Amino acid sequence: MAFRFKLTFAFVVGWAATASAQRMITLNPVQLSGSIVQVSPQSIAIKAANGQNWTLKLQQGKTKVKISGSAEPEMLTPGTCVRFTASIDKRTCKGQEKIDKITMFTQTPGVTERTLGVELESEHPQANENEANAGAPPAADREPAPKPGRARGPGAKGPKLSVPDVAAYDVCAQIVSCRGGRLIVSVQNRFFKPKITVELSADAQIGLDLGNLSLAKPGDKISATGYYIAPGICEVTNSVEVALTNPLAPPGSHSHRARPAPRGSDASRRPGGKAKPVAADDTATTEKVPAKEPAEVEAPAMDMPPEKDDPPATTEPETKPEPKKVDEKPEKKPAVPDDEKDVFEK
Repeated sequence: MAFRFKLTFAFVVGWAATASAQRMITLNPVQLSGSIVQVSPQSIAIKAANGQNWTLKLQQGKTKVKISGSAEPEMLTPGTCVRFTASIDKRTCKGQEKIDKITMFTQTPGVTERTLGVELESEHPQANENEANAGAPPAADREPAPKPGRARGPGAKGPKLSVPDVAAYDVCAQIVSCRGGRLIVSVQNRFFKPKITVELSADAQIGLDLGNLSLAKPGDKISATGYYIAPGICEVTNSVEVALTNPLAPPGSHSHRARPAPRGSDASRRPGGKAKPVAADDTATTEKVPAKEPAEVEAPAMDMPPEKDDPPATTEPETKPEPKKVDEKPEKKPAVPDDEKDVFEK
């Protein structure tokens, strides 16, 4: 009897412990948005839109990360992966028009838009989706759309129909060089040679689609989804999207900040005393600094006599005759002989 009681008691206690454990590990879904307070390799501290503080725990290799925003042109360095759409001549491997939008991305296996390769724009999954939304013919009347995440690169099968010499392509490649708006990328593809040359417009927009959380800074906007046990701690974080507040720039670069005005009255001189060179392109836009005028002659005081009584120093003074010397003797006339004197008298 005692033996049965012990077994029953152990069974009840074990069932209660199991139920209690199941209640403790119950996860509640949560969707958060706010701003970043602190970033670490294992977690992110954020302040939600309602003012509540949350800690997002990150799982290596499981949490999906996306960094969006903009970047400075200096970030287009060799080895960076970029994505763009351009009309390319397959004979010359050169773009026919300047590109006004380009996106930097991080390679991610299984994601088409983050995989290196070249595809016709009409074959891109996003293009087929837009075509269907615009009232394209039924799927039975057209070729099947390519599946997302399909293989790209030289191993992919070529198009059924012949491709024209100039066509629009969706390019995901690595940068070889970028100088003076001339961008050279390289990627193995089934249409033309690996190296592709395109031109960037002067005001080209550089977007971000990165997966490196170390780029996030306090103050950046963030949105995340996951599960929590107790409010304030997201134990399982499925996805994190961060929108950078400032454009991404090289370390130590201040190109996105306003430069302080140089010291001194002359804006074209540096603090060291050397004249700042003016670029040739800026001569048309910058205003010319007027030459420094010579110092003006001080105006006379109020109690000084008018100008007519005190002529300027530049006028020559009037010359006065020199007074005769007192000790000078009168000039003596030559004596006239007596015989001549009589002649004159007559």
